Amino acid sequence: MMMGPGRILAAVNLPTLKTDLGITAAQEPQWATYEKAFTALIDTQADMQASTQDLAMTKAERMDMRSAHWDATVDLRTDLQKARDGLVGVLSPAQITILNQKAPALPLTNGPAR
Repeated sequence: MMMGPGRILAAVNLPTLKTDLGITAAQEPQWATYEKAFTALIDTQADMQASTQDLAMTKAERMDMRSAHWDATVDLRTDLQKARDGLVGVLSPAQITILNQKAPALPLTNGPAR
């Protein structure tokens, strides 16, 4: 079963991931960029999720809002992918394996079901 981007993000614990990866001082700048992009996306998605909980909205309105939210996070997902690519560029093969297992790359396409 595939997990959506929100569930992938929610399953990642950044402090634990950093420890598991064994980020070195030389890798810290790329890690900080990745962490910032990751946090921006997950915080934005949480805010958006909360906004769709308005019980006064119809199902169609919630679906429209969900689609708009997906579109609004395109730049954030792209930023996260760029930050992840930068991090991967300074990781060892063993670290890359851990990253791929514990924080897989997010899909940048295939929006929400309509």
